[in-house]
Amino acid sequence: MAKQKLPTNREAGLLACLVSGEKFGQDIRRQFERQQGQKLPVGSLYTTLDRMVDKGFLSSRYGKPLPERGGLPRKYYRILAAGHRAISAYEAWAASLGGAI
Repeated sequence: MAKQKLPTNREAGLLACLVSGEKFGQDIRRQFERQQGQKLPVGSLYTTLDRMVDKGFLSSRYGKPLPERGGLPRKYYRILAAGHRAISAYEAWAASLGGAI
């Protein structure tokens, strides 16, 4: 059986934000910053989310165009089975360190 690839610390934090359901980028960012107590630049957020889609941890979709956004749609992200496995593996790894992260 292949070894589960661990997400990075940032990826694990973003996955944790999505465990409760689908969210759009700025909601994910606000929750991440609140939970982690650190700022997350917008460019870093979307670069990391796109990388997580490429890894198969997340899926993304565009919502309906919004007039308040000049007709642009929001992009929504949802955690996939591989993302759930990755966050579980990360939590097990962190527990094995005795909370030393």
